[in-house]
Amino acid sequence: MRIAAIRLINYRNYAEAQVAFEAPVTVLVGANGSGKTNLLDAIYYLSFTRSASAVADAGVVRQGESCFFIKGEFDVAGRRAEVLCRYEDNRKRISLDGKDYTRMADHVGKFPLVLVAPQDIEVIWDAGEIRRRTIDQIFCQLDRAYLDDLGTYTQLLRQRNGLLRAAQETGQPDPDLLDAYTERMVPPARRIHQRRSELIARMSPLVASHYQELAGASESVAVVHESALYQDDIAALWKAGQDKDIRAGRTLAGPHRDEYLFSLQGQEIRRYGSQGQQKSLLVALKLAEFQFLHEMKGVKPLLVLDDIFDKLDDQRIRRLMQLTASGTFGQIFLSDARPERAQTILREGGLQADFIQTERGTLRRI
Repeated sequence: MRIAAIRLINYRNYAEAQVAFEAPVTVLVGANGSGKTNLLDAIYYLSFTRSASAVADAGVVRQGESCFFIKGEFDVAGRRAEVLCRYEDNRKRISLDGKDYTRMADHVGKFPLVLVAPQDIEVIWDAGEIRRRTIDQIFCQLDRAYLDDLGTYTQLLRQRNGLLRAAQETGQPDPDLLDAYTERMVPPARRIHQRRSELIARMSPLVASHYQELAGASESVAVVHESALYQDDIAALWKAGQDKDIRAGRTLAGPHRDEYLFSLQGQEIRRYGSQGQQKSLLVALKLAEFQFLHEMKGVKPLLVLDDIFDKLDDQRIRRLMQLTASGTFGQIFLSDARPERAQTILREGGLQADFIQTERGTLRRI
């Protein structure tokens, strides 16, 4: 699978622009703020029906305008497919080959993509909620049933927590209603736990392998899934912890409290790893995501590496380019503010690349 061309109208800083992607690797070069990340964000939008920056659709409309338009032409196993993303009159419409989607979620996963962006380092540094969201996003391109379970669980959790908060004022929740919420939460909670457990078991050795390839060292890396459900069944946990939940006014155990720990040589990398080690682990996690999606879906996702040259030192970048030149990966997009650096490293890696200059919302092949 590859994206052959893209056209933008009123998307971020682009009034109107279009470009064809011909080489296996496309490098966007230009000064900071010239539109490199915005073009990559438009490619992301074609896959996920939203911006990678998680802003509302109105927030990516070009200043002074009221609508935007993105068209992407894809080649999938020799077949041409056209994706249109339109936003006007405060309404979003996504279509594939001229047919509008009723649910945007039905499009996600048809054109898989893996993004490494500057803000992704938060996966290593910040709270468990971000790591849970990162793992859940892998499923959004892969497993509709998982997302349905997650949506059901989240809705029931919100209702159960509302009942628990109200009980702090009344003294005791309605026992029948509390039991009803709890009973309905059990099946999706069990399935969520099972799928997460299976995913980490598959991905952890992939992360370790890619980390060693990037770091050029035999450091031991692992991804650990921590969940109370490994110790006891969720129904038993909620029954035993009901009084504590009432006092706290919220549900204290369940998949919403899961944690994912990244370890290096047996120690938590966010506490003891260097910046280079942390960034290498982040990229290794994304490469493992790519490999997992490729194995499960049978197509190579687009690989988008935004400002990757500033994430890693030269040796790690060279090893990454050697990996991408091996044929394991498909179409790759890179961005860099220094074209001469990218040209040198890609030439050394034997990679064929197109260079596109971004400047004040315009695109020019160089």
